[in-house]
Amino acid sequence: MCLGGIMSEDKTQPSPSDSSSIAAHSQRGRDNNFNLIRVIAASLVLWTHAFGFTGNGQAELLKANFNISFGSWAVDIFFVLSGFLVAKSWDRQKSVRAFVWARALRIYPGLWACILMCVALLGPAFTSLSLTTYLTHVDTLKFLLANGTLLLKGVFPSLPGVFGGSPVNSPLWTLPYELRMYLVLLLLAWSGLLYRRAVLPVMVVLAFAIFSWAAIEGRHEDKLPEYCRFIFCFFSGAWLYVRRESVQLRPTTFFAVLMLLGLSLVMSSISWRLILLTAATPYLAIFLAFVPAGPVRAYNALGDYSYGVYIYGAPVQMSVLALAGGSMTPIANFAWSMCIALVLAVASWHLLESRALQMKSSGKAFSLLPRSLR
Repeated sequence: MCLGGIMSEDKTQPSPSDSSSIAAHSQRGRDNNFNLIRVIAASLVLWTHAFGFTGNGQAELLKANFNISFGSWAVDIFFVLSGFLVAKSWDRQKSVRAFVWARALRIYPGLWACILMCVALLGPAFTSLSLTTYLTHVDTLKFLLANGTLLLKGVFPSLPGVFGGSPVNSPLWTLPYELRMYLVLLLLAWSGLLYRRAVLPVMVVLAFAIFSWAAIEGRHEDKLPEYCRFIFCFFSGAWLYVRRESVQLRPTTFFAVLMLLGLSLVMSSISWRLILLTAATPYLAIFLAFVPAGPVRAYNALGDYSYGVYIYGAPVQMSVLALAGGSMTPIANFAWSMCIALVLAVASWHLLESRALQMKSSGKAFSLLPRSLR
């Protein structure tokens, strides 16, 4: 179902002088570093949780210098890359049905498998309740329904009697935010506002202004500034896609931004360092996604394991910590958990996620069973 009335942007091929533009880089198709950056970002979430779960949260280096953890910064990177790629997805098809279907196939199959693992395997193994009480407890049903939809009341964090009531899969809280970003982008695209020159800049500037004000005022725990930071990152990524013909990815700019962030360490205000890092994140993420070449591009042939690492990481980390008696170093927790989560992520990608994503192009139901079992 293609929609009319969408304002088209300039589709001309970049001239040789535009060889450093995002458009020129994106013409190489999937020859980029998106998968690599996302799996690194997912591993940074595990790194931060390893410190937090073991009671060493304030010892993390980025937190001490920029007032944001590596895990939270990684989420910002996810939102930037997601905004860019989701805007690209709409631009290729301009179909509401195809857009919604593609987003659902990316989020839900892997999520459902993870939730079922938490409820059916992890819960019975670690709950302090009897198996019957655990299985019939209302919170078990809430965990399944809320986390399986993400559309009712956000996520439900805990399973009854598991890990002393601590969240079983804390990273899931960002997924409802992601779905809301999809919806807003879809509304902007469907109405044609996505391609109007002033709309996205006004959105990102307003969101960044609110976030910056909250950072300066020390209101870091408020939900609104955090939401505004996500809006800034996601729609900055979308804006970089829309303006891909004119935005240049130059190494001199990239290293100048890094130098500025390094020099900001001499500033007495950690809030201003956070503001600078947030402002720089969209450009840094898109530059790294397209410009570095050579052996790093080989990772693309493996698959996109980032989502699996992200959603399986925290349950694995909590399980590893429980099996260790509740006491271990952050490095040990990260190392063990990363290995296990990566195995689960690889299995999830090859056996489930990649097969589900094939339904995007076919438009038909696709068997998730191996070919020999169909």
